[in-house]
Amino acid sequence: MDLYNFWFSQNGDYIFSRNLNVYRTTSSTGSTNTFDADISAIGKIGIEGYYGLRDLYHSNDYLWLIKEVAFPTDESTSLYQVEDNDYTLVKSYDYDLIYQPDAQTTPIDVTANFVFVNKEETEILVLCKGLSSNFWIMQFLSVE
Repeated sequence: MDLYNFWFSQNGDYIFSRNLNVYRTTSSTGSTNTFDADISAIGKIGIEGYYGLRDLYHSNDYLWLIKEVAFPTDESTSLYQVEDNDYTLVKSYDYDLIYQPDAQTTPIDVTANFVFVNKEETEILVLCKGLSSNFWIMQFLSVE
């Protein structure tokens, strides 16, 4: 079992691991304060050609995922909407990989680090960081 870089679902019922496995939280709890159980995955998120899960947000009926481009880079280029009942891909979204606020500013390569979705699931917020700087920006995408 790999729980390196893991996320809990918003309601706490599930654990999602970096390797895209899904675990039921209740199967990992025991009567002691020390976690020493061997739990089995109940599913796997169906995204082709992944190198690692970077961030995950669970809202209503969907998982919103950012995946890494390659291992062990910190770079990501894709955002995915996945069904939360069978973990199948619904849609992928692209966000801007270069930020240039005006023509006089040097462009900055950015990568997504965090994803959030509004309650109505009509807008995605992607929090991006400069690849070679400490510069952070927010991008807003419409859910189609």
